[in-house]
Amino acid sequence: MRSPAGKQQLDNNSQSQTSSTRQRIFRVAAWHNEQFASMPLITDLRPKGWQFLAELPLAQPEQLEALLALQTDGLPDLDRRGQSAFLIARLSYHLALALAASWLQERCAPRLHAKNVALQPVEPASANGSRRRWPGLYLGDAEVDLPPGDQRAENANGWLGETLGPQAEHLFEALIDHLAEVTRLSRAAQWRLVGDSVAMGFLEAGRILGRLEASQRAALAILKRPGSPLCNKQLHFMTVSVSAEEAGNGRTAGNCRTFVSRGGCCRYYTCESGSICATCVLEPPERQRERLQSLFNAQL
Repeated sequence: MRSPAGKQQLDNNSQSQTSSTRQRIFRVAAWHNEQFASMPLITDLRPKGWQFLAELPLAQPEQLEALLALQTDGLPDLDRRGQSAFLIARLSYHLALALAASWLQERCAPRLHAKNVALQPVEPASANGSRRRWPGLYLGDAEVDLPPGDQRAENANGWLGETLGPQAEHLFEALIDHLAEVTRLSRAAQWRLVGDSVAMGFLEAGRILGRLEASQRAALAILKRPGSPLCNKQLHFMTVSVSAEEAGNGRTAGNCRTFVSRGGCCRYYTCESGSICATCVLEPPERQRERLQSLFNAQL
């Protein structure tokens, strides 16, 4: 039988570990909000009125309609399928940024479940038609999982994929099913967009943190699990660089930039002002590389 002193020591250790893991996610939120002020992240108490993501389709369908309408700010002719594509891509990108920072900075995986992820209500449309802010994201209760054993082990990314992948699928499943019903954008198309956004979120966080290769390995561990709806053969990372022949005029040979060659399509091309994106799955890989090379050269 454990002595009262022993039980107290275990309780103290448990509280200390809980405090330590909570501090990890709080640091992630501070970094995220500094880097991505237009996509706020809350990790403490859920603000009043913020709706759990998994409950949006049934509990607050009017908020979901408001989220769809929000996608037309600046793109008034974006159709319902385009609204659904933009919405699911933006939501998953917002979440992916937080997940990537959690893993790359703190070596932890926030728990994704129905009572742990919520969205801020959409702002009412303004009289002058100005663009509204993207809603804040709540990643709640500072609950995280840590990889077992040596956190630097080679199989840590495998653990990450098997931990976060199924959680993300379960989190988005009801929303994707509902959007497929009300907007007619297929479930497969939406899952491809989620996969693209996860890859882009990890890549962007890795770029800022100076951990590009680590961010790509982590993203692929989540996205390339056989049998997962997030897995498709088209999605991959593509790197373009300045060749020796192109060097000069401010360009240095060897400079490079990595992009996500996407497995999905956001349907931006269906708008009057739109076009097919450079990394869209509708563009053949060789054409993607040509366009990205031109874009990269123009940025130098």
